[in-house]
Amino acid sequence: MRRLGTTYNSQGMPEKLSSYSDTSGSTVANEVLRQYNGLMQIISEYQSENGPVNTSTSPKVDYNFSYMASGANHSRLVSTIYPNGRIVTMNYAGGIDSNVSRVTAMTDVSGMLESYLYLGSSAIVGGLRRGQRRS
Repeated sequence: MRRLGTTYNSQGMPEKLSSYSDTSGSTVANEVLRQYNGLMQIISEYQSENGPVNTSTSPKVDYNFSYMASGANHSRLVSTIYPNGRIVTMNYAGGIDSNVSRVTAMTDVSGMLESYLYLGSSAIVGGLRRGQRRS
């Protein structure tokens, strides 16, 4: 890698992050391309390890948001879809967790991947990964 480059979209968000194999910036070695929604949240991220991103063939991660569903005053991450098709869902328990959009657990088709316990509004004080038990 001889040079780094970043381009920005009309909202001023970094859109394309490129590494170049030459100092003039003419040969892309690898690249990341981000797409955003109107709330400036990343909804898709492509990555090419060899050359520029091709949106038809480069691996992509999709991020799905709630977009203020049912009149809620938030838009929060609800799931992530990986290039292999795996979907990880963010869960928000009722009460304060839901009110402050604080992830309570992450799950996939096999069940719980991780859960969180909080102290106050944001300090994580405990959590479990799949296969662990609380003591």
